Amino acid sequence: LYSEVIEPLGDVEINALGFSQGVATLTRWAVMGVVKFNQLIFWAGDIPNDVNPESFANLSTQTKLTLVYGTEDTLIPPGYVDQLQTMMDGWGVTFERKTFVGKHEMNQQLLAEII
Repeated sequence: LYSEVIEPLGDVEINALGFSQGVATLTRWAVMGVVKFNQLIFWAGDIPNDVNPESFANLSTQTKLTLVYGTEDTLIPPGYVDQLQTMMDGWGVTFERKTFVGKHEMNQQLLAEII
């Protein structure tokens, strides 16, 4: 789809958002594919274990990464975001961390600020 629709357009900005389980899918697409993303937003989800840290680190140098979690999200275990921060720091991955008061949901106000 990318090669048929986006690539012929030339130099266009490509931003993507993964929500919940979509974060794993978006992560794999970003680090294993050929698309050059300008921005990736990982919202209320997990980085999959099969992602190569080196590939992820290379991606982060050219792509703005934002991780977003609700402070009342019962699907995100307590301390998980801190563990993820430690893991990503260890990989040398730079990202912005955002939270909002809310559950496992999209927050329109925060999304508007990010994009």
